[in-house]
Amino acid sequence: MDANINKIERERERESTKDENKKSLIESLELEVHAGSLEPTNFNLLKKLIESADNLDDAISIRSLGLTFKKTGLHYQQKLEKKQSEMIHYLEKNNKLSFDQGGIKHKLIIGDNYQMLKNLLITHRNKIDVIYIDPPYGANSMGEFADTNYENNITRDNLLSMLEPRLRLAKDLMSDGGVIFCSIDDKNQAYLKLLFDEVFGENNFISNLVWIKKHGPGGNTSLNNSVVNNTEYILFYAKNIDLTPINQITHDEKKLKELGYKQSDKYINERGRYKLTPLFRPSSSGSFQYIKSLDYKVKAPDGEWFSLHCNKNGEKNGRYT
Repeated sequence: MDANINKIERERERESTKDENKKSLIESLELEVHAGSLEPTNFNLLKKLIESADNLDDAISIRSLGLTFKKTGLHYQQKLEKKQSEMIHYLEKNNKLSFDQGGIKHKLIIGDNYQMLKNLLITHRNKIDVIYIDPPYGANSMGEFADTNYENNITRDNLLSMLEPRLRLAKDLMSDGGVIFCSIDDKNQAYLKLLFDEVFGENNFISNLVWIKKHGPGGNTSLNNSVVNNTEYILFYAKNIDLTPINQITHDEKKLKELGYKQSDKYINERGRYKLTPLFRPSSSGSFQYIKSLDYKVKAPDGEWFSLHCNKNGEKNGRYT
């Protein structure tokens, strides 16, 4: 009897110690929340995991995830996704929504994009030439939730955590010469570019396209010391930039002549044909306004000096470029 009592007491002491240690781990995370280095939403997730941990070692491992949460939150999402990485949800065709339009078959998939991307890997791995994504934009650096088209609230850490495994699946779907575009606002494009650099490689970055989302001040006429942003961004990456044909435009002889590229020299194989353009421009109210210092005489090979023909008789009609 005494042995059983002692065993129960020791078990209670171990549980009490384990609970105290868990409490200490949670309190250390709370300090990071107060310091602003860990977002409350991530703290709540870590807290629940620590409280449900079977042993102290697991709790300590979960606590260490807070270090990665402060940066991007990537590792936590990876661990969650790995648990279901082997699962693939097969799709059921909806004949009411499906149709054949002129022999071209389109596919509309409705569902969680992570599961659907995994499903597409079965038939479309290394086959997709162009991918465009428009994720819900995250919160800014002050922790305020940004307005999104999806009317949801998502923090920056959660945005990056959500996108990381999905971008890796998208990369597996892309053909060797494939490209991916991603719309993002100016609050998050710098953070998202770092994630794209990690997944696709910085060497495969093509461009950060700036697009005008609205014209005019958008109704913001108050003096609130702020700048009205009319633009957002589209990150543009290749799977393998060496295999991606960007800006490769080939003109035939007829088109070259129309454009004025008629001249050739011994470097034609390296740089193609070229055209000659005048060294002067007519004066205008725009870029090429008349400037006295750019209206000068030039000495010809025979020693004669001459000036711009359009400025003879003292007129100011042109200048050198």
